[in-house]
Amino acid sequence: METGKKYYLLNDVVPLYALHPGGTLREVLRERKIKHKDFAHSIGMQPSHLSALINGKRNITPAIADKLEKGLGFSATFWNNLQKLYELDLQRIKERDKLNYEGRGRR
Repeated sequence: METGKKYYLLNDVVPLYALHPGGTLREVLRERKIKHKDFAHSIGMQPSHLSALINGKRNITPAIADKLEKGLGFSATFWNNLQKLYELDLQRIKERDKLNYEGRGRR
């Protein structure tokens, strides 16, 4: 009998918050001592677009992932996977919070 409850498998960990892939990009550039503006120009991107990406206001698209691969050497698949994991984490957090909210109303 279905109870309407959502159950997660043990390996489906729901994080407290989602980490945008722009944070990873920020750290890679910092570690390599690459200025954001210089990197943006080197991969054919507007500095304002790169800034938005680094600050989590713009997502990594397949086209951007290709540029990051060429500029940094990490595969486009790596960047696309970070983006998809971020989106999955956002969805899981939303579902968890919805279940928590609904559960409080029944007590």
